Amino acid sequence: MQMKTKHISQSSIMNRFGNPEYCCRIILILGLILKILYVAQVKYDYSPHDLGTIISDGSALNYGHLPYIQYLYLHRSIPDTYSGTFYHPPLFHIIGAIVLAVHHVTDNYDVALESLQMLNMLFASVGVLYGYRIIKKIGKNDWSLVVGTAFLSFCPAFYIIGAEVNNDCLVTMFMIMALYYTLCWREKQNIFNILKIALCIGLGMLTKTSGALISFAVGGVFLYTLIENWKEWRRFFKQFVLFGMVCVPLGLVWNIYRCMKYHIPFNYILKLSLDSNQYVGDFSLWSRIGIPSASQLTSCSIDWKRPAKFCNIWGQTFLTMNYDEGILKIDDQMGKVLAVVLLWVSIFLSILFFCILLRVIFSQKTELSYKILFPINFLIIYGHFIKFSFDYPHICTMNFRYIVVVQILLSGVYVLYHKNHSAVHFVNRCIGFCVAVQRILSTYLYLIYAV
Repeated sequence: MQMKTKHISQSSIMNRFGNPEYCCRIILILGLILKILYVAQVKYDYSPHDLGTIISDGSALNYGHLPYIQYLYLHRSIPDTYSGTFYHPPLFHIIGAIVLAVHHVTDNYDVALESLQMLNMLFASVGVLYGYRIIKKIGKNDWSLVVGTAFLSFCPAFYIIGAEVNNDCLVTMFMIMALYYTLCWREKQNIFNILKIALCIGLGMLTKTSGALISFAVGGVFLYTLIENWKEWRRFFKQFVLFGMVCVPLGLVWNIYRCMKYHIPFNYILKLSLDSNQYVGDFSLWSRIGIPSASQLTSCSIDWKRPAKFCNIWGQTFLTMNYDEGILKIDDQMGKVLAVVLLWVSIFLSILFFCILLRVIFSQKTELSYKILFPINFLIIYGHFIKFSFDYPHICTMNFRYIVVVQILLSGVYVLYHKNHSAVHFVNRCIGFCVAVQRILSTYLYLIYAV
């Protein structure tokens, strides 16, 4: 009887691990634990992206996200300026001010800011969870779901933005949620789903104006669905009006306020000095969008003194996708070799994903709404990133933290491809192997070499 019970127990365990959805849950939990371990190792100021410095009394309007947060906490009002980082929409900074207020009893800013960093990692984890819900909704319950989940759960970019103290992580989370609820609305076109989309886009824009980029593809899905169901146009018209009543005020209130008060355009972004050592506007077009330099392709950090070696947009995309601007302390030969291997695996996988994206675009098996929401959205967001890099030609501009949402789009493209072309076993196995190597290396490097 005991032998039979033991056999049944082992069989039950094997059945669970043979279930892709169960494996995905384990991967998500492991990813969450690893993110918590990583953020516990690094200080809130490990990455200086427009961080600024904490000021003593809040009377000065210093540059950076930390002074912005502290000003809101101390004065309970929006600063009367758009200089520095104060042109940013205030949602993330309001949340930060609330965190400071919660820690007011201890007056320990370090503890408060570490808590804010942990909150950002929570935003990153929610983004990954919604990414999983997206690929689960559009893909098949097979091992492609496991590969897609692993691709997202151990993604270096989510380690990076989750440990920074700025608004990139929160806006990324809202954009991913907007994608998911658009799929929900596509399945069930009711008021509740469309209001969730409106809230996500509106709150995303209230966090960072670039949150609006997701709205183009979402609007395309709305239009396609309306054309499909033209006879019910009255029902859709009511929903679209409600969507606009929620999304437009939330998304544009800050830009309208800023425009009316300071007479600056909606798309205003602070420009760095042309004398900065980051300036790359003088380099040729080939240097910017041609073949990346050997320095970019064999490095895990950026040398600010050599802008000629780090001015290529593609190279910076791959480099900052894995290492931001050099946040790992790798000082031994083995670590450097593993870092370069991770970089090259990521490059190969990105090229493979881009080929799959083109295949999905031109495949007749792909539903048009998916073509709008995933491949077209990817092209819009990454195209804007390239334009942004030329409009503001500095090394810090060419950073993957601005477009982390494309990881979700690429994972969606992959599961769509697998769903429609499951017979192409070689490509699927190649992707599975690359994702496994990439995620094992990134996990090892981010736990062992954390600053």
